[in-house]
Parts: sequence; C-alpha cells; structure tokens
Amino acid sequence: MDFTPKFIKNIYDNYSLENVIIWIQEIFLFLFKPQKFVTVFYHKSIKLQIHQIIFYTTVLLITYFTFGNVETQKEYYKFLFLVLFMTAPFIIINFASFTILSGITNKYWKVFSFIYITWATFFIPILFFLYIFIKSENYSFYFLSNVFTIIAIIYSLFIIWNVFLNSIIKIILGNLLNVLFLNILFLLMGLIFRDPHSNINNLDPIINEFQTYVGGLESFSGKPYIFRQEVDIKNKTIKKSIGFIENDTIKYHDSESILFLRKVYKKNIHYIDSVKTTLHFERNKEMFTDLSEHYRLIDSYFDYPQCDTCLVSFEKTLSKKDSSLIKYKAEYIIDKPYFKYYNSYQKKYDKIAKGNDYATSPQLLFDFLLKPLEWFVDLVGWNSDESVTLKIQ
Repeated sequence: MDFTPKFIKNIYDNYSLENVIIWIQEIFLFLFKPQKFVTVFYHKSIKLQIHQIIFYTTVLLITYFTFGNVETQKEYYKFLFLVLFMTAPFIIINFASFTILSGITNKYWKVFSFIYITWATFFIPILFFLYIFIKSENYSFYFLSNVFTIIAIIYSLFIIWNVFLNSIIKIILGNLLNVLFLNILFLLMGLIFRDPHSNINNLDPIINEFQTYVGGLESFSGKPYIFRQEVDIKNKTIKKSIGFIENDTIKYHDSESILFLRKVYKKNIHYIDSVKTTLHFERNKEMFTDLSEHYRLIDSYFDYPQCDTCLVSFEKTLSKKDSSLIKYKAEYIIDKPYFKYYNSYQKKYDKIAKGNDYATSPQLLFDFLLKPLEWFVDLVGWNSDESVTLKIQ
C-alpha cells in the first residue's frame, strides 16, 4: 500500500526526471522549431502546461541566483515582477491584435503562455551574457545580451503569428497590427511614465555608473586654452586671467576666478578620491584616476613660470621719457603636456562609447519598429532639445 501523501505524489509525478528531460529538450524545440513546439505544448493538458511553465520559471530563477546579485528573497520577487513587466506590453499588444483577427480557441491563454515562455527562455542567455559583460567589461557580451533581447521581441511580435495561424494574409495583418499597437502603447507609456529628473540616462551599466558620478565634478564651461598676464611694472601690479575655449569662442576669467577655479580643482580631486572606492567597473576607475591626475596637473600650471615657446602674443608699453618697459601683456597657450591625462581619459571614454554603439546596434531594429512614433512626435513638436553638458575640464 502506498502511504505517500497525494500532493507529494502529484509533485513527484509531474516533476519526474523524465518530464524534466522532455521539458529541457522542448526548450531547444522552442528556439529552433517554435511551430512544432506549439503543436506539442498545447496538445498537453492545461495542468501539464502550467507545470512546464513553472519549471522554466524555476530554471530562470536558478540562472538569476547564479548570475545575478541576489541577497534576499525579495530580489526573486522583484525579478519575477521584472519578467512580468517585460512581457506585459507584448501580451497587451497581442491580446488586442488576436482579438481583432484571430479565431483560435483559448487565444488569451496561448498568447500569455507563449510570450511568457519566450521571455523566461531568452532571459537565461540575456542574464548570462550580461553577467559576463559586467565581470569582463567586454562589450561583445553586451552585444550578445542585446541580440537575445531583440530575438525575444521578434518572437513576441512576429513569430507568435506564424506559429498560431496559417493564413498568410492574417499573419501579415497581425504583424502590422502589432507594430501599430506597439507604437500606440509606447506613446501612452511615454506620456504616463515620463520623468525628466530620472538619474538613469543609459542602460549600459558602465556608462550609467560614470554619468551618475561624473555629475559631481565642476569647472568652467569649455576647455582651458590660454593664460594671460598683465604686468604693470611702475605700479607693481599683476593681473592674471585664463581663457576657456568653447565653440571657437574664448571667454576670459580674472584672477579671482583663477583662485576659485583652483579651489574647484582641489574639490574635484577630493570628490574623486571619495567615490573611487564605490565604483564597480575598472574602466570607470581608470577614467576617474585620469581625471584626478588631470586636475592635479592643470592646477600646478599656475605654480610655475609659463614656457617661452608657448608665448603667442606680447604687447609692451614703453616710457616716453627713457623708453624703459613700464607695462606688458603676454598671452601663453596652455601647452599639451598639461592635458595628457585628460586626453587619456577622453580616449578611454571614446572607446567605451564606441563599444556601446556596437553592443546596442541590435536595438536599431526596435528603433525601426518605433519609427512611426518618432514621426508622430516630430509632427506634433514634442521633441525636446534639452541636453546636458558636463563641465569636467
């Protein structure tokens, strides 16, 4: 006689090794032959379908535990919410499209389950490659993570129609309806969730971390370009000023501004020293180290005589009585060695920006799908020309 409690027996029966092996095999069937997967999956009972979905969710959570920064049980619930949040727009879009065009039975369950399985499946390589990217800071892995994100979007918008319908006309109309509803949904989300004060400017974790902390740096607008010194020998006065160049225009700042600027440089050095220990990415640590050295070096410029070869302008005033020099004004270009650390920082940042452009190139497909929304926004004049200028030199 079997004394095993019924609910334990049900768990054992449904999550047997045999079923687990079949479900794992069907993941590959889903990836490479989604239409065949649909035929197999939806011929099972609803109960077995739910158990299979729970298994895929479990695999996803194990992946998240392995490659995510999980400290509490709440992190699991947050991640599950994220998965549901990612699937929700595509579920809503397909609910609307299938309601209009499709006559298949149980369409809402099929739409929900197919899209949920899509994201539960593709989140595994997305998380894996994102984890490797965060650890290695190699943008090739961020590229692969974005590739799988786009594949999941393609499954959620287009493949879903191919696997459930045979009519070419309905498939085409369904794809077009999904694109239309995608643009409408993103328009509504943009109006509802628009937050101009958000600190998240970029989904790239390296760039986002850099932008979060670089905002604490201060300086004058532009780049230090020229140093001017006006000496009145007769009255024993010296006036110093520094010119910052921006958009081919030089703006001069007086001696008091130079004192203020030097205080700002020292403040920036102290700020960088305080935040470097909190930085996660080595690339950002290297860039902030370069910026710290840049501020130290450019601050020291005012402690030493200017080089003769940097002199670009010299105006003198002679005494009418004995032709002796009574005044002169000299202008010196700030020589390149003072910018070696800044140039090093700039090269590293440009390399990150180039890596980000490469890694996010798969998203161009999604941008293309949202072109109608872009045209509409341009038409009604909702574009914002607001930009942010970081003053770090």
